[in-house]
Amino acid sequence: MSLSLWIGALLIPVAVLLVDAGRRKLTLMRIARPFLITAVIVPFVMPGFDLQGRGLLLEIVGIVVGALLGLAASALMKVEYDGGSRMVMTVAGAPYVLIWGAVSAARTLFAYEAEESVSFQRSLGEFLVSNHISPAALADAIMFLGFAMLIAQRGSLFLRSRRLTPAAVSAA
Repeated sequence: MSLSLWIGALLIPVAVLLVDAGRRKLTLMRIARPFLITAVIVPFVMPGFDLQGRGLLLEIVGIVVGALLGLAASALMKVEYDGGSRMVMTVAGAPYVLIWGAVSAARTLFAYEAEESVSFQRSLGEFLVSNHISPAALADAIMFLGFAMLIAQRGSLFLRSRRLTPAAVSAA
């Protein structure tokens, strides 16, 4: 597999799980880091936008599916205010780890099969040709799925944490 696919398929989910699993402080840097990483990495690893037709549609589908998976992952995390430390905390357990693991495994398996399995390559190639989709658009869609998942998950955590100010907690 190419380096960009390995980064998207394995490195990002592992980094996310190292930062999120268990009970953790929700800091501004923890929210902002994925946005910064995405802004830096995407221009270097993106094969190139397919700005027309079904290739563009596939890229958009990758973004939408990634965002939905990110929201699902976020829903599996608790966001709570710890009055003792006066910090917003997140709690991520096995279901959260499982969703990231399943998405990462599916993306890695797809990329591996696309490079190693002749029958899968043939079927995938026929699909791409018959739908007028470039291989670059497919690679973009896979990469965008991972980045969109991370950004949607962090965005959701940020919005949920904003509702947990000390005044809101004491009012509840």
